[in-house]
Amino acid sequence: MHSRSSPGGSRPSIISSKDRNGRVVVSVSILNSQDTATLYVEDWLALITAHGFSAFYRNKAVRHAGHVLFKSKRDKRVYVVARIIMGDRKESMVEVADGDLTNLRRSNLYYRKGGTGGIRRSDGKARAGVTGGDLGTGAASVA
Repeated sequence: MHSRSSPGGSRPSIISSKDRNGRVVVSVSILNSQDTATLYVEDWLALITAHGFSAFYRNKAVRHAGHVLFKSKRDKRVYVVARIIMGDRKESMVEVADGDLTNLRRSNLYYRKGGTGGIRRSDGKARAGVTGGDLGTGAASVA
């Protein structure tokens, strides 16, 4: 397991490890939460290559609470990490299979046809109005 953090806490700590399937994952601390977000290392590397290294934080808005977000260093826009990982399909919802909005492994995310291009947890709680982009285009917006 490898760890990296920056002095002063302005950047998240990052811990890499292998999951139970032997895939390398990174756990990224979420600055405004005690939680960490977990995603595959290849998605993390694609994210920071496209947008620069940025802190993750949780959306605290009542209607869309819990989403893991980040602000791009390149275009200064806020993105929903799950939608960036999966790519933005305007007429599809990103579902979280286990209901944990911090489990951002591709194996835990999937599309459901229809909807408003938002994100939804498997427990049926809609996340309509939250959109994203992909690793090259589109910013998140919370309606």
